[in-house]
Amino acid sequence: MEAGYHAGLTGKGWGPGSYATEHNPAGPSFDKIKLKPPFKGIKTIDYAANFAAFLDGKPAGEPFCFWLGTYEPHRGYEKDSWKKEGMKLEDAIVPPFFPDNDTVRGDLLDYALEVQWFDRHLGLAVEALEERGLLDNTLIIATSDHGMPFPRIKGQLYDEGFHVPMIAYWKGVIRMRLFGHRIDRITQRCFRGMTSSGQASNRLLRIDSSSAKP
Repeated sequence: MEAGYHAGLTGKGWGPGSYATEHNPAGPSFDKIKLKPPFKGIKTIDYAANFAAFLDGKPAGEPFCFWLGTYEPHRGYEKDSWKKEGMKLEDAIVPPFFPDNDTVRGDLLDYALEVQWFDRHLGLAVEALEERGLLDNTLIIATSDHGMPFPRIKGQLYDEGFHVPMIAYWKGVIRMRLFGHRIDRITQRCFRGMTSSGQASNRLLRIDSSSAKP
């Protein structure tokens, strides 16, 4: 905000940690708009609607930075919620280090439903940008903090524990054609492509498979 950005967050902000500022380091909270969640364990926060309200309150022409932090997917889920959605046990993909049985498959499907909840709100947030003519000039980063909350994954130093998704989208600026290359090299190049005024250097941000080799 000190740099002139209209900032805000909805849901889960920066943490864990302590801070001496008035707001969470991610920005002031926008959590007033609620909804009736489809399953137990899902928060009542309407993430996408709160983001839209944030955009509508933004002064015209002012740059913005928004943190959309869903609590989902996170335990505890509503047990067997997958049944209400008509999913089938055979739909689950069981990691080879888990026992393949109905209990594990059902747990994975309950988790998948909350992943879909996150995906829905992310999609609605993108639609909100597009409807307001902001999508083409917005850098969107979607990622996670750790692997899924299952034994041998969350909090563990196996691949599944720290191999998290990351999508960076900026129309006409970032070109992603990467298969198995190091994410730290991607991050370095993206941030080197930003000037102090927040303007993009197209030359540095056009990432392709040849420029991102380790």
